[in-house]
Amino acid sequence: MKRISSAATPRLRWYQKQAVAAVFDYLRTEKGAPCVVLPTGSGKTHVLAELCRQVVAWGGRALVLAHVKELLQQSAEKLSSYVDPSLVGIYSAGLNER
Repeated sequence: MKRISSAATPRLRWYQKQAVAAVFDYLRTEKGAPCVVLPTGSGKTHVLAELCRQVVAWGGRALVLAHVKELLQQSAEKLSSYVDPSLVGIYSAGLNER
């Protein structure tokens, strides 16, 4: 599997790193689903992409769901800058992609 070098991976801001760490801490210690709340423009898609990047790096899989086609497209583009783009796919009737 081809990996993108860490130099190509966008750097996260301190609060984005903190959000990623909080998700993994929660998953290690709690049962249930974590919820991350960040304000508009704070880079939630970057946080999501970094979470996915780490899961893929550990040999896992990630699924991103969104109710709006623009969010799916944005997430796919951002994910492609964090992991091998051939690992990213879209299944969306609104985007006519499968």
